Amino acid sequence: MKVVHCLMHLNRDYVCDGKQYKLEKLFVIRDVTDETSALEKEVKDLLREEWKVLARAKPPEIEPGSHCTNPFTCEFYDLCNKPLPADHVANLPGISAKKLEELASQGIDCIRNIPNSFVGVSTALPN
Repeated sequence: MKVVHCLMHLNRDYVCDGKQYKLEKLFVIRDVTDETSALEKEVKDLLREEWKVLARAKPPEIEPGSHCTNPFTCEFYDLCNKPLPADHVANLPGISAKKLEELASQGIDCIRNIPNSFVGVSTALPN
């Protein structure tokens, strides 16, 4: 049996006559089998690994970062990401991920420990 992968979306060109929707015109179904078939084995392998991780009693030993919430929030987020103290560098308004990485690589996690020579960060805490 051949499996066909399809994507269904609204037809932006369809205009209802105000009486009754014509569902066969309201939606567009596009065959994406060629685009998705090449990824099928890789996705199955990734899902198998993810299920193994989710079945663990303890979270994986990975340093928390932006990957914890992008593209979705990890099941272990609250276990790995304990609330930060008020003077943690991540609480600085507008600080970039790059600047946070620079500070972390220097072992700096408190605002009071940021040297005056560190460029591009305002050390004023938000109200």
